[in-house]
Amino acid sequence: MLSSAQPEPEPYTIPKNDTFSTPYNGMQRRRLDFSWPMPEPRQIPDTQYFFYPWNGFTTYGYGNEPVLPWFAYEVGYNYPLQGVIFLGGNYTVVDATPPPQSMFYSPFFINNSRSTRKPSTDDFEASNWYPSTFFSQEAIINAAGKPDLLTATAGQYNPNLGQQRIFTEMDFDVYYSDAEDKIGPLACITKNNFNGTTATIELEANDASDIKTAVVAYTDGQGSWNSVELNPNGEKWTGSFAANATTEFFVQTVDKNGNVGVNDADGKYFKVGSALPTCKIEFTPVACHIYAVNDKGRSDSQLFTVVPDTLEVKPLGPLYKGHDLEAVAIRPQSGELYAAAGDDTKNKGHLYQVDKENGQILDLGSTPCKEVDALAFHPDNTLWAWGQDCGLFRIDNPLAPEQAKIIIPSNGEIEVEDITWNTAGTILYGVENLHDGHNPDSHGAPEDSATQDLDFDKGVRLWAYEPSSGTMNTLCDDFMGSLKEVEAMETLPNDNLILGFHGSHNLTFGIINVQSCNLTVKKEITTSYNDVEGISWPNCQ
Repeated sequence: MLSSAQPEPEPYTIPKNDTFSTPYNGMQRRRLDFSWPMPEPRQIPDTQYFFYPWNGFTTYGYGNEPVLPWFAYEVGYNYPLQGVIFLGGNYTVVDATPPPQSMFYSPFFINNSRSTRKPSTDDFEASNWYPSTFFSQEAIINAAGKPDLLTATAGQYNPNLGQQRIFTEMDFDVYYSDAEDKIGPLACITKNNFNGTTATIELEANDASDIKTAVVAYTDGQGSWNSVELNPNGEKWTGSFAANATTEFFVQTVDKNGNVGVNDADGKYFKVGSALPTCKIEFTPVACHIYAVNDKGRSDSQLFTVVPDTLEVKPLGPLYKGHDLEAVAIRPQSGELYAAAGDDTKNKGHLYQVDKENGQILDLGSTPCKEVDALAFHPDNTLWAWGQDCGLFRIDNPLAPEQAKIIIPSNGEIEVEDITWNTAGTILYGVENLHDGHNPDSHGAPEDSATQDLDFDKGVRLWAYEPSSGTMNTLCDDFMGSLKEVEAMETLPNDNLILGFHGSHNLTFGIINVQSCNLTVKKEITTSYNDVEGISWPNCQ
């Protein structure tokens, strides 16, 4: 959701309904219904633009994003806020284009430079109504001490119609839980039938903690959103609702921990009776698998699993375009999977939580670094990472990655590709590729090259850092110097190291004994995942 920088508002609206359901398996549901008068429009002097503040608030974003009313309500409770779903509401359609953000110093002051840059929403693009998912919760990314907030953009704008929807009523279900799992389900619509008066929807949903409920929110554009709860039918969820030819909808699924997943057709909404986009949930039962991430092109990322006994490779979730995931790690005590981003993405250096069954990812926020290349959990559950621009750092709470502490600053000359702790947690290993004649943060050979001298490599260096003494040494220099480029490394239960090599047409990995400095195993798996950026093996043997 958009952030907000606002003048002092009037008192918050009190919900007209605030009720709690009976707790279920450690999860609590709360129903909140709000209503307020239609906001008075305010005109920007010397322009044709009007904006509609809710309770004194409007969104404050960037560039030519539209200025819309903004709603916030503090929903702190005995348990952490876990998820929010939208149940319905009323709105008024306004035939007017909202002002763009570029007009404002703040939501109420005009930018004096507008004479040199004509404000316009002509270059603002949205496939349908913006924002399509207009509600959120500010909970899992909150730093300690900040309140849990239910937030919503209490308006939408459609640049194709030149219209706004200004809400005067919004109803929500809010879910609380102290579960460490923070990832919502994935859902695919498998049936979308319409007989002229009734729409029948079927969907398939998947989550590691199973599905609690599925809800369809729908509108025909005439002033109201409504919702219907779907019924379980084997592995599917089905339901029907009254509709006409203009009705559009999105689906919301809730897992048994209260996490929410939304499928809004990539912001376009689903139209009743229309053809469905291709949607497939890649499902991997939670087991003792190797988890890894493969780099495709410059910044597209595919999570995948490898079965250790059979070496069977399966994709985990969709291809994440433009995410540049560079590292993965599994939390030893609870088994959660995390990933981190490099710098070839708009979310530079962000930390993500990953659902190990369906590959759904949740953005936990930015670390202090803009390029995170390596992740490793210490046995004490702290998360350690290497950032090319800032060095070695430690994250004590993965839900607050911005609070990480720098342990060893980077000198800008070393490119650590991956890190891993030994099983005792006394030595942190780091692998560095040695380059000749170019910036260490670049790659000289094509990603799929099997014949070229990769990146003009001069071998690999294995670092060993011992926090108790503060010493850092290199190991197996002669042997490591004979290897080609390594991009992934993990500790096995017997304290050997597994290395993922870059550059083969297949997935190539080797296992080394750091005591004898020997390569004990080398395997090549036939797969298109041949550029592994990070690897993690849970200690479940």
